[in-house]
Amino acid sequence: MLDNVLVLQMISSKFRLPWETTYMALVVLVLFQLLRSMIFYLVLASNLKSLEWLQYLLGVSLLYAAYQAVSGACEEEFDIMETQPMQLIKHCLGDRLVALPAKDEQTGVVDLAVMRTNGKGQVCLTMGGLMLACLLVADFVLNIDVALTKMEELQDRYMCLSSSALAAFTLPDVFPLIEGIFKRFPGLKYAVGFVFVFVGVQMLLYRVVTIPALLGVAIMVAVLLLGIASSVFLGWRAGGGTFASPPPA
Repeated sequence: MLDNVLVLQMISSKFRLPWETTYMALVVLVLFQLLRSMIFYLVLASNLKSLEWLQYLLGVSLLYAAYQAVSGACEEEFDIMETQPMQLIKHCLGDRLVALPAKDEQTGVVDLAVMRTNGKGQVCLTMGGLMLACLLVADFVLNIDVALTKMEELQDRYMCLSSSALAAFTLPDVFPLIEGIFKRFPGLKYAVGFVFVFVGVQMLLYRVVTIPALLGVAIMVAVLLLGIASSVFLGWRAGGGTFASPPPA
């Protein structure tokens, strides 16, 4: 679950949309997670094993996410719309993708629409809608492995459903917390890149090597703490013996 939340937060942060737009997308994502959990655990519980092949897709996706996390950390002006997947989406949608600012600088009004109609009468996807679509697809793919692991460990579909529902409701509050931590500790981006690689390799080699869940969590937490410690140390060095002030939120 930890790596899933980090991937979703990374996707939303790269769009750099106003918090109102991101929050609305997270509310829709929570509702989608509840519906998806009910389908996974109450309807497809016995047939979910047939989707195991998607773990390979998940593994490759996490390796790509690791690359984007590290490259985004190195490039201050990183633009998610210049990445190859987004270029492909832009090519497919053409003028049906409205790449306008989500917030009017003069009035301060935030555009929360995920779709709108252009002058030709065509239904177009806004940047908020594109971010929401990316979050929904990522959440669906990432949680197949989570669902399989829960059903193997808990053996109770209703307990699996209730735990997933509880985690879903915390999502809108966790996102700003993670963003604040990333701003205060820049070294965490590299630690997150390692976590993505670690989990992605597990997904690709799950038939060959299996790491106990508790050990895997311990490794990820240790790496994240190391990222925080390195940020504190480098900030102290940059401040000439005093801690450098964190960037404004």
